Amino acid sequence: MQLGSLARMCERRYDAMLEKNDGSTIDFLSASREIQSMKLEGDGTRWKADPQREYGRSRKTPFPPSVGLHRGALAGLTWEEREKAVKESSGWESFRSEIDSAIQSHYDTAWNAALDDAVHLKPVESIQELMTEMGDKGGSISKKSFLDSLYRSQNPQLSAMGDALSEKPDEFFADLALSAARSYTLGDLTKDLDAAYPEVFDLMKRLAASGYRLDFEKRPEAFALRETIHDAAPFVRSFNHDGTLTVILMEEYRDIFDEVDWDEQDRRRSAVEHAIQCAGSMAFFCGIAPVSDVHKQFRAWYPDEDLWTDESDFLQLLHSLCVQRDIADTGFVCSKTGGELPPSIVSYGVMEACGAFDENMSDQQIEDEIDEYIAILTPRRETVGFNGLPNGAKGKDPFEYCYELPQVRRMVAFLDAHVPDDDDDYEYADRTTDMLLMLTISNLGSPQDVLRTVLDSELVVIETQGELREFSDCFMTMSNALPCWMNYGRSAYDLNDLATGQKSFYDEFGRKIKVGRNDPCPCGSGKKYKKCCGR
Repeated sequence: MQLGSLARMCERRYDAMLEKNDGSTIDFLSASREIQSMKLEGDGTRWKADPQREYGRSRKTPFPPSVGLHRGALAGLTWEEREKAVKESSGWESFRSEIDSAIQSHYDTAWNAALDDAVHLKPVESIQELMTEMGDKGGSISKKSFLDSLYRSQNPQLSAMGDALSEKPDEFFADLALSAARSYTLGDLTKDLDAAYPEVFDLMKRLAASGYRLDFEKRPEAFALRETIHDAAPFVRSFNHDGTLTVILMEEYRDIFDEVDWDEQDRRRSAVEHAIQCAGSMAFFCGIAPVSDVHKQFRAWYPDEDLWTDESDFLQLLHSLCVQRDIADTGFVCSKTGGELPPSIVSYGVMEACGAFDENMSDQQIEDEIDEYIAILTPRRETVGFNGLPNGAKGKDPFEYCYELPQVRRMVAFLDAHVPDDDDDYEYADRTTDMLLMLTISNLGSPQDVLRTVLDSELVVIETQGELREFSDCFMTMSNALPCWMNYGRSAYDLNDLATGQKSFYDEFGRKIKVGRNDPCPCGSGKKYKKCCGR
């Protein structure tokens, strides 16, 4: 594919540029201009081949109805072939995004980053180096009038810290480090390591195993560590010398790090990830879920886990961790009608629907909107009861689980074969399916209501009655297979199984699959059907 070739060409030229560069900085601006010129050259080729389509893509406006649909490049591929093709086509966009991010970080926000680094106990030399890099030859942190005014403008709430930083930087760093270290305990460190992002935890563990110092000589690897090092504050410092990035653990914290049982910490982190994933799935598939039910789901999926066996401890864990991983709203919501609703996690889907991210919405309006969701979902939860999420969702991102369902893959296949002429063959089906999934899962009405909404919104383009019938059938079959808020995390198929007392499986067309007692269970457990869902 032309796009894949362009991505590989860009990667080769970028790697070559890095190998030639022996200085302390990377000229991302020159690299970006070179790559952008190649991108424009590729765009020119496509414009010559199909100017009408490229005009529509560049303007992001719909084509006239006469242009219609086309069979996309992914149509007819197996799921494995499709995943490979999508991954290859996304190489260029991902690479271009990384370059843009690097330029933005390196030039536009360089001073903000330096000041932020200073607050997180980075060495004075890092700011001096960056001042020089930005054109201030012989720059020094002692230029307090400039630094102080800049710091105050960026961080007005920390002006007192700015005074100390600009007047006596060395004392400022030392006092701040010692003050933080004196009040820090092994228990504090254990909790921080529990919550740390994987890259940060890996860096800490590598530092502890290497005498609290790591050297990175490869420039791309060193640059990639910038954000991780920043997130590892206040434990680490970093500095560049002779083309090498050195990261050290601050002496004030080494005694506490010596006490860490890293095997136990690995075990705790595994359990934390399980808890977070479980809570995220409950929020995603249920909309609003009491912590007591989240805890039940956690114990059902991980019965051998001996951490957070008590519900109150699990509540504290969710309160401190879930928000950091962006899986649920920051607060635990209680109904204003006397606080009947127990501590609960709230899906970002609920918050978004209630306007929580709209600057024009007042807090009172948002609370009123949430109460409407509570008024609808709470009685429904009590009617349906809690029977747990599907076993197939265990340990997976909710979207990952959905895309493994044959009914969802059938929808993707339909969209791959009916791509609007003004859209991208490699993005349209996935983007549209994501929106269909969210609309279906969060729907508070009937599937037919969602289908009408989708057709009225022109989210998909339908040209013939045959296409309308096929899409409608795909959508209704997919809706029956998906967990949803109104069924409190269960699908229509699941509710039917509960009513009949027998677990059934369905193909992409919604037909029941006949499973022999000695056949492998379709749920994916690896057990025989008679010893799993067929019991």
